[in-house]
Amino acid sequence: MRYLWLFLIHAIGLFATDKTLDIIKTIQKLPKIEVRYSMDNDANYALKLHEVLANDLKTSQHFDVSPNKEQGAINYAELKDKKFELVALVSVAVENGNKISRLKLYDVNTSALVKTFDYPILSADLYPFAAHNMAIVVNDHLKAPSIAWMKRLIVFSKYIGPGITNIALADYTMRYQKEIIKNNRLNIFPRWANAEQTEFYYTQYGERKPMILKYNIQKATHEKITSSQGMAVVSSVSSDGSKILMSLAPDGQPDVYLYDTHKKQALK
Repeated sequence: MRYLWLFLIHAIGLFATDKTLDIIKTIQKLPKIEVRYSMDNDANYALKLHEVLANDLKTSQHFDVSPNKEQGAINYAELKDKKFELVALVSVAVENGNKISRLKLYDVNTSALVKTFDYPILSADLYPFAAHNMAIVVNDHLKAPSIAWMKRLIVFSKYIGPGITNIALADYTMRYQKEIIKNNRLNIFPRWANAEQTEFYYTQYGERKPMILKYNIQKATHEKITSSQGMAVVSSVSSDGSKILMSLAPDGQPDVYLYDTHKKQALK
């Protein structure tokens, strides 16, 4: 009988905990935002911005997002009735003959424009980064936890065929991709060399021994770090980029080495 009571007390406790979580979720409602776009100047580009921005805000989990493709004026009274707090309008503007991506953020409660953000269109395929930066602006406006990671690059090895992989850059959604190491060889294990994402390490097979190379994206230059029989991989990079851990097998047996990027020395 005592065990039955203990079970019932435990079950009631779990039930109460679940109810508490439900109440917290109900109280902490996410701010509602409507995401719109303008067809002026470049409707296709603006629509792409609209789609990525809406998805970014959903991914952040800081907003209740409602995409809207209507082109009419903002009806603040209607939006207030539906409990919206913000409207994000994306468009393409033309200034001095140059196209720019533009975000206008409106406060529904005050019926006012509260922020304008412009992002240059340097290349049409870079539109995901324009949208990611817009999402960060909207997120920062509400002082929500940072989503700055959205604008960072991803470096990865892309399979091309047997024994051939290229090194490519991408945004986190993989909508933007650009292959930058293409040499009909096996290029694998890329890893960022610094926080600024201007350089990365990778392993290249194709010579007699695998090599660890460092590639500078801005200068398009290579620097050979080392080579090793059988294995040569950068497994970790220090936060300041001054030290790297490498897995090497100079004598046929794999081991870990600490490499000083300033002294150009490796210690076992």
